Amino acid sequence: MDDNKELSLFYFFCYNIFKKGQIMKKIFFLILFSSFLFSNTCNLPKNIKKIVNELKVNPNESDFFNNDLANLCVKRISFNDENITWDFTLVWNPEDKGPFYYLPHDDEDAAFDTAVYSANFYGGGFLAVNNNEERIYKGIDPNRNFYKNKYTKNILTIINSFKEDYYPYITLHNNKNGYKGNGGKGTISMLKEDKYHKSFPVKNISNKFGDLADEDNLIYLVGKNVNKKKVDVLNFYGINVIYELVTKKTYDGSLSNYLVIEKNNDHYLNLESEMGNAKIQKKMLDLVISFIDVF
Repeated sequence: MDDNKELSLFYFFCYNIFKKGQIMKKIFFLILFSSFLFSNTCNLPKNIKKIVNELKVNPNESDFFNNDLANLCVKRISFNDENITWDFTLVWNPEDKGPFYYLPHDDEDAAFDTAVYSANFYGGGFLAVNNNEERIYKGIDPNRNFYKNKYTKNILTIINSFKEDYYPYITLHNNKNGYKGNGGKGTISMLKEDKYHKSFPVKNISNKFGDLADEDNLIYLVGKNVNKKKVDVLNFYGINVIYELVTKKTYDGSLSNYLVIEKNNDHYLNLESEMGNAKIQKKMLDLVISFIDVF
């Protein structure tokens, strides 16, 4: 039966109960109506139900039984893209839309903690790849699979269903300390710069914003040209910036590159913090949310 017809019959049923004025039936209606409302609070939106499968939750998976998720809707979903079945955790705040994050790497636990924190305090939610704490998913980097494919289409459909329109697209990442070319272990650093990645480190950080100056704590911005206004605002609040200049030649399959090249959209932020440092990532997030209209 069509949902609208079901709803119409439900209202007709309610009307007749009140019309007859029977106390017990009124009480029954209130119980039924409350059950109707709460049972639908965490249902997947129709457009998402059409493209994903809802999976059973494994009681041993800590992600689904985190106390901080108690007031949020939590689903495990999957969809097929060519010969691969993708597995995700989808979390959202049923009370409020807001920022929505994509977390492609399951080995970056601080990013997950930051996303849960944000969903509780700012609304919105996040989509995170389930991959047994591994970075590479069945031979594919989930952060390098954004092309004209089902994977990209479905992820953007999910993001756009929960994201408040004025928020930019946001990803959360964690990286290892330093970078390999300078005695470190990671690949991301404010000390790295090339023709297509321009570094804008913080200078003279004010103590009231805390020390965010570590080379591993930064925000990625993207575009075909540097937007100095965005850079200046982030630097002013003590946040390091790497600005990636995206071209068809340098396209790397990331969400940021897809948005710039395929959608001509540079409303994107990637909040990077050192592995395990959710405290710093949350601090960056709080600052960014306070002036989100800049992005």
